[in-house]
Amino acid sequence: MRSSSPDPGNPWPHDMQIGIDQPFDLVALLYARHVRGLHVDDLPPIDPVPDAPVDPVDDGERSDVERRWRRDWARAWERFAPPSTVVREPDDETARALAELTDEELWEWASGASEPWVRDGDSADFGAWRSSQRKDHRLPLAEHPERVCLDALVPAWRSGLRTIVELPLRGFFADRVGSTHLVVSHATRHDPALYRRALRAAP
Repeated sequence: MRSSSPDPGNPWPHDMQIGIDQPFDLVALLYARHVRGLHVDDLPPIDPVPDAPVDPVDDGERSDVERRWRRDWARAWERFAPPSTVVREPDDETARALAELTDEELWEWASGASEPWVRDGDSADFGAWRSSQRKDHRLPLAEHPERVCLDALVPAWRSGLRTIVELPLRGFFADRVGSTHLVVSHATRHDPALYRRALRAAP
């Protein structure tokens, strides 16, 4: 979202560019957390609630499934971390992968989720549920959340904010990830009072 050229009558700074991200992998993990009845984090419940019925994993598999979920959730956030120049020893799981996997298996292990969290039987519901959250495209430009809350967005951008990460979570949720990313719930971004509160929070 950016104004292409200076316009004295346009309150949006012409050089301000803000990305809106709804990362597929994070959204898919939250969906799986709900429909598979996982208890894996302290995030708010999912919102809106999918139509797919909750089908909890078997008790005998729960510990392993929740471990893999946590691993993939942490991995999905790595893209937002600033690059590190510190060289560390690999953790036990990474060391085991380096020792045991072929080059092809290692590439698959390192490049994505450990499993498809949206199962074949859930794909239609997941697609419809995800589409229901993408209402911005039907809004007039002046009614987009960033336009409505421009008074709070501009100072946040000047402090380093470059991307809004929107997740389907219930109620108010805001978490600044470094100086460049702000994670908010769908409810927060689409409520001007809550969105201003999130944008004005200290980095």
